[in-house]
Amino acid sequence: MAEIVSTLDRVLESLEPPVDRELVYIHWQLRSWHARLSTIANADVRCPGYVRRLIESGRDIGLEPIGDGTGALGTVRRLATALSALLDEVVHRHGLRVDDGCPA
Repeated sequence: MAEIVSTLDRVLESLEPPVDRELVYIHWQLRSWHARLSTIANADVRCPGYVRRLIESGRDIGLEPIGDGTGALGTVRRLATALSALLDEVVHRHGLRVDDGCPA
C-alpha cells in the first residue's frame, strides 16, 4: 500500500504534479488500484451505500478519457481523490495497516 499512498501524495499533495507523459501511466495505476479496493469493499456484505457510491464514482471517473494538459491532471486528481476516500474506508472497515514508508 505504500506505493498507492506515495502516488496519491504525488498527485494530490506535490507542488510539482506529474508531467503529461506520466499521467497516462498514473491514470492506469489509479484505475487498477481502485478496481482492487472495490473488489475488497464489495466483498463485505455490510458495505454501506456511501462506499458503493465511492466505488461507482471512481469507476466512472476512471472510464473518462484523460486527454492532455490541465484536463488530464484534473481527471487524474479526481480519480486519486476517489481512490483515497475508498482506501480510507477499506483500511478502516477491514483493519488494514497503511505503511507509508515513514519511520515511526
